[in-house]
Amino acid sequence: MTFTILGHCNVTLGILLDSLYSRYGSAEIEIISNLKPTENRRENVPYLHTQMSVRELHADDWNPSGNERLILSGMSPKVKKTIFDFFNTKYTLTLSNFVPVVHSSAVITNGVDLSNSVNISPLGVVAQYAKLGPFVTLNRSVSIGHHTEIDEYTSVNPGCTIGGNCKIGKNVVIGIGATVFDCIEIGDNAVIGGGAVVTKNVEANTLVYGSPAKFIRNV
Repeated sequence: MTFTILGHCNVTLGILLDSLYSRYGSAEIEIISNLKPTENRRENVPYLHTQMSVRELHADDWNPSGNERLILSGMSPKVKKTIFDFFNTKYTLTLSNFVPVVHSSAVITNGVDLSNSVNISPLGVVAQYAKLGPFVTLNRSVSIGHHTEIDEYTSVNPGCTIGGNCKIGKNVVIGIGATVFDCIEIGDNAVIGGGAVVTKNVEANTLVYGSPAKFIRNV
């Protein structure tokens, strides 16, 4: 089986390759970079998986057939969207060509609605009837409560717990170890600081942190 990863974010590549290996074993991987090596701040971060066959190309040398199993690299909403927009402008991507990357240790329960482009790391738990939109990233040991909805490009960092019946907007960043209580709404582009305990709704385009989380500034 062959997968094509768009974007050369080395940190994300290490996570993606590990998750793919957990599901498929020795798959073949194409990595299509939107950056030249000298422009990649993470160039020296190791990411290769010894069991995976990896072929690397720059975007200028890639000739897609339109039938690729696509995966989007990048961790933060900004990086993910930058990579997607770069390739979409150059090649006009089809969302249905993207595939989910879910580590075999993750638990996906009954009735969950996963976009075909989500990335779920080891030990993630997604409870009943939750809904994850396009390019949502759940890092390791994240727990998502029942009936919670998370919109596109949002990234939830390691060790977070999000309660049930929450609504998380687009392009949200939820920091390491944050806790979001049940029935909370978080607006688009909000940033939740690491370790925050969110007990009230969070407006769009704001930064909050602390226990309980409080407004810090607009972003």
